Amino acid sequence: MANIYAARSDIATVWDGTVQESDHDRIDQLLVYAHALLRSKVRTIDDKANAGEVDTDLVQMLLVTAVIRVLNNPKGVLGAGTGETSYYYAQAGSDRYGGLYLDDDEITLLGVGTKSATRVASFRMASPYGIVRDEPWRY
Repeated sequence: MANIYAARSDIATVWDGTVQESDHDRIDQLLVYAHALLRSKVRTIDDKANAGEVDTDLVQMLLVTAVIRVLNNPKGVLGAGTGETSYYYAQAGSDRYGGLYLDDDEITLLGVGTKSATRVASFRMASPYGIVRDEPWRY
């Protein structure tokens, strides 16, 4: 599905770098991927946006921000450290997707739930001594 919220021109407007013509196809594809990633986290995002339940400017901001992160840091490097004898890079787990990601805090801005919500069950444990503990890890 094509991305309907953000365009290459939005990237050029927001990003402090110059968008080279050689990057046009890459940026267009990253926007499509970012939209797909958003839909994977919020399945009904397009329906909610069309119904006016979600601010499309926020959706645009999330997609543009995700793509700009890749442009600024194409390898997804989390950090580099220097010491007396060492230098290292730690790569983000999202490097598999070209460094493209949307975190839960960003999704929260949309005011919608994600499909990754987890339901936690509670249980009671009985000991052979007749003591019942709701939270056995606290003892």
